[in-house]
Formats: sequence, C-alpha cells, structure tokens
Amino acid sequence: MATTPKPLIAALALPLLLFAPPRAAAEDTTFQAPPAAKILEAAADEYVQSNGLHVRWSAVTYELSTGHQAEVFVEVDGLGRGDGYIFVESEILVHVSHDPDARDGTITTWIAPDITLPEAALLELPQVNVAEELFAGIADPRATKCSNFGKKAVKAAKYIWIGLSAAAGAACCAVTTAGCPLCVGGATVVGAVGADIANDYCE
Repeated sequence: MATTPKPLIAALALPLLLFAPPRAAAEDTTFQAPPAAKILEAAADEYVQSNGLHVRWSAVTYELSTGHQAEVFVEVDGLGRGDGYIFVESEILVHVSHDPDARDGTITTWIAPDITLPEAALLELPQVNVAEELFAGIADPRATKCSNFGKKAVKAAKYIWIGLSAAAGAACCAVTTAGCPLCVGGATVVGAVGADIANDYCE
C-alpha cells in the first residue's frame, strides 16, 4: 500500500493547525498537556537597525522530558514584522516569518525536511510556560510596557507563536501519522493559549 511522503503530511497538517478555531481548541478537554518544560534560561533585549527601526527579541531555552534541549527565539521590529525559530540541540527545526503588510498578513513557514526527533520530544516543543516567558520578554521594550512599539511587538509575536506551534505540530505529524491527531490537538491548544497570554498584555 502506498504511503504519503512525510513532507507532504507536514504540508497537509499545517493549514489545519494555522486555521483551527482558537477558542474551540483551547476548550478541548480531550487534550492532555505534556509535562511542563524545565526553563533553563530566558533572555530579551532590543537594538536599533541602521534604518532607525527598533527591534525586540526574546529567547527561551528549555529542557524536554526526553532530555533534549530546545530554544524558542522570536524577533520583531517596530513595523510589526518578525521571525520566530524553534531550535532543538542547536539545530533549526522550524522557522516562521510574519509581515502584516503582506497579502492577508501571511505567515510563511519552513520545517526541517529530515526530522529524527522522537514523537515525545516533538509533542513537547510548544509549551504554555515557554509562551509566558517569551511574551514577558517581548512586552517590555525600553522599560515601557505596552508602548506603541510594545503593542506592535506583542501582536506580531502572538501570530509568530501561533505559527511556531502549528509548525511544530506539523513536524510531529511528519514523524508519526498514527499520532497526528494528538500532534494537531496539542499544537492548536498551546498556540491558542499562547495567543490568549499575548492578548492579556496591553489591553
């Protein structure tokens, strides 16, 4: 019997994750959250580009129950554009870009083609406590919480977090088709909860 190529599985899963209704997903009681990640380090800072644009970044390094070390890195500028990455053992697993001026504010996503991580590790990549640390770093630019720049930064980071969660879920689906519904459910829930955390800032 023919099997679906793993990159195609990830490609098929990603739209389902990105466009799943967040509220319904967040209220899904069938999803069992993975063990909370052990936060190893959280850092954030900002710099000014040569064109005068401020850029804010936030990074969270954490340990999975499998022993793997992961890092989420998000960087956004004063125009609300940004990039996000998930690294595992210093290797890029997924990359997400967001540009509010692009058509439909499209998020573009890259997923590593050759994924060797176990399903358990992939299920734990998007984590609620990681999102909390990430947004705490993004939300306080120039020591002025929720300044005009801060609001744009948090909004961009929210969409990037949803994209990263979706991409991690799609990567999980590429590793195990049998567990794909669990990957989709987990990534959608954590993405939605992370978005809610972002929405709590700057209201």
